[in-house]
Amino acid sequence: MLKAIFYPNSRNRTIYMTNLFVLMLYIGGSVSAATVLFSYFLETIIIGLFNALKMACAHKPNDSKEGYNKLGSILFFFAHYGGFVAIQSIFAFAFVSISGVKNMEPFDLPTNYALVIQQENMWLLLLTLCITHGYNFVMVYIKEERFMEVSPMEIMFAPYLRIFVQQFVVILAGFFLFFEQESVAVVILLVVRTVVDIFIVEIRKESPVLDYAVAKLQRPKEWDDETFRKHIKSITE
Repeated sequence: MLKAIFYPNSRNRTIYMTNLFVLMLYIGGSVSAATVLFSYFLETIIIGLFNALKMACAHKPNDSKEGYNKLGSILFFFAHYGGFVAIQSIFAFAFVSISGVKNMEPFDLPTNYALVIQQENMWLLLLTLCITHGYNFVMVYIKEERFMEVSPMEIMFAPYLRIFVQQFVVILAGFFLFFEQESVAVVILLVVRTVVDIFIVEIRKESPVLDYAVAKLQRPKEWDDETFRKHIKSITE
């Protein structure tokens, strides 16, 4: 099964290309390990923007008892996701400052983000991430017609699983940067990003990953296989 998951195909091709490109930039000295670390952190915002776009394209209407139309769902998403990112940023910048990666005042978010964006060649990494997520949005979410199967509310919380993993990896990589093991930090970031992103795009109809998750993961007793399958797909969209 693992061979089928990680074998290059139209869904994961850009994931491999993106992370290999970032690795080549680092090896060639065009970006520092700290820049790669910060780009992984900023990817949280990019993921949120694309999730809002997915909500806008979602075909199924929200459940009437939820009381949200599509626009209301998107505005609510921006409110809670933006708050989550702000709180997360405070802790992340505090860790970055304590670990010695960069001196930052944790609560001064505008200044900190300005410093992060000004890292050498950061624009190139952010552009690469936008292209990757844009490609996956078109080739997976649109072309495979995933948007036909979900409502805006069903995928509202989809980014959280991925960004929880991301922030754990950022902290782990930060420790290696603190001990001046920059190459180890970069490899950890890129390997985890590759694995997580590939698993996410492979959770689709008739996928061995989805079948395995449905068979092995715990679920509420009242959920049948199809309900659980739909839930897993929505939280990893």
